[in-house]
Amino acid sequence: MPWKKKRTVNERLIIITATCLILTLAMLGYYLGQYRQEDVYNQEIVHIAFGGKTTKTGSSDTRGSKINHAALKARNHDYIGWIEVDGTDISHPIVQSKEELFYLRRNFDKQHSIPGTIFMDYHNNKNFTDTNTMIFGHHMDDGSMFAPLKKFLKKDFFDKNKYIEIYTPEGDFRYEIFAVYETSVSNVPYKPGMMTEKEMTDFLAQVKKLALHSRELNISAQDKLLTLSTCGYDFINGRILVHAKLVAG
Repeated sequence: MPWKKKRTVNERLIIITATCLILTLAMLGYYLGQYRQEDVYNQEIVHIAFGGKTTKTGSSDTRGSKINHAALKARNHDYIGWIEVDGTDISHPIVQSKEELFYLRRNFDKQHSIPGTIFMDYHNNKNFTDTNTMIFGHHMDDGSMFAPLKKFLKKDFFDKNKYIEIYTPEGDFRYEIFAVYETSVSNVPYKPGMMTEKEMTDFLAQVKKLALHSRELNISAQDKLLTLSTCGYDFINGRILVHAKLVAG
């Protein structure tokens, strides 16, 4: 009878909907569990770096001097420094591998990890001596890794927070942020390494064209730049980029 057939269809729809809901909840539980594990793991790395003293002092000099670079290097030979960004919770080790995307889904101990590790482009000199040093990190849904870079897309935040600190075994570097924007990956000015004067001019022109917010800084071909990159979700294959100039170090 038609009513029996209709009931059968409805029952199937209910079963399918319930199954999808169960799978969705299971996946959500899995990812939340992964995030919790990663948070515990990251706190372990922070403890190695600072000996349990994780409160920021507000002074780059005293902050940098407290990092146990030797212990981090002993744990992972690819360790090259530590990054912190004004106004955010970004405080992570930086690594560099000879393989382009080695740390995209690996943690500091090179084990599989959804958030991965903050890493420097494999083309760059690990001593931050290039014209443009590029550093990458995931934009995680729980707000970790490089997700806070999205805050710089708001003008008030951009105006109030200017600096990126890099602490290395050889010395510390302070960069002043001069531009931020979100764009598709095909528009990203991918220029890691050394640039000629013309390449620098072209690079800065492209950044100026893309910039959502910018800060006037005198930049010459002899200056050292830092570019932070993470995913953006307002574009298909989007990227958020923050550009900064070395001002101390």
